[in-house]
Amino acid sequence: MFRKLLFVCGLSVLTLFANALELKEEALRSVFEPSFVTTEGEQKAGTAFVVKYKENYYAVTAHHLFSEAGGFSREYNWRELQGLVSKVSLQSLSDEKIKYSAGKAIEIKGAKSVSIWTGKNDIAVFKLKQKPDNYLTIAQLPPKVGESVWLYGLVYNRPPELLLHKAMILEYGKNWISYQFEDPGLNLNGTSGAAILNSKGEVVGINLSGGDQEGKLYGYGNPLVSIQSIFKQFVQ
Repeated sequence: MFRKLLFVCGLSVLTLFANALELKEEALRSVFEPSFVTTEGEQKAGTAFVVKYKENYYAVTAHHLFSEAGGFSREYNWRELQGLVSKVSLQSLSDEKIKYSAGKAIEIKGAKSVSIWTGKNDIAVFKLKQKPDNYLTIAQLPPKVGESVWLYGLVYNRPPELLLHKAMILEYGKNWISYQFEDPGLNLNGTSGAAILNSKGEVVGINLSGGDQEGKLYGYGNPLVSIQSIFKQFVQ
């Protein structure tokens, strides 16, 4: 299937979200602009979200942000990430008063940037230092082809109060979740690391890249089965 990858991480961006009747952002309030204190200085890139796993809370984003795509001099591998990032600051995109912080990355063996072959290892996880007022949950069951999902994050060219962007599942497997956006005119820059949510507001994927073909806009991400496996193996 069409897989023209267009990396969509970015620096600070204006926010936007498509109208989604099934989900209400006011009930979610768990999407953030992350800022990373690193050995290369402070970098802002992509999007992050917060989930609860067991009794702790974690910020989740895309690993490929720690590369040229995220403003770094080169790509850092999973072994280097703990040494690269000393602190993460999370600014809520729902409420400017809400801010959280996290420390060094959880070591995830094999984490790496998305490629034309797979998106399943493109993930970075950081343990929060505070208990958040709102958080997302990781879904138990994967979405089905034809099911509606929502990208939860900022978009350049839509109103800043709109944080949910509706799409339809085209493919789901161990390497990919892919979806077609209802609004083909979205500018996806800055949405790498954003959560893909089902109609219950549960995480079923991590947005990694996108591209258009014949007037249609597609997105590609890290699928639920991979996220579940990584949390089970590496996150306490």
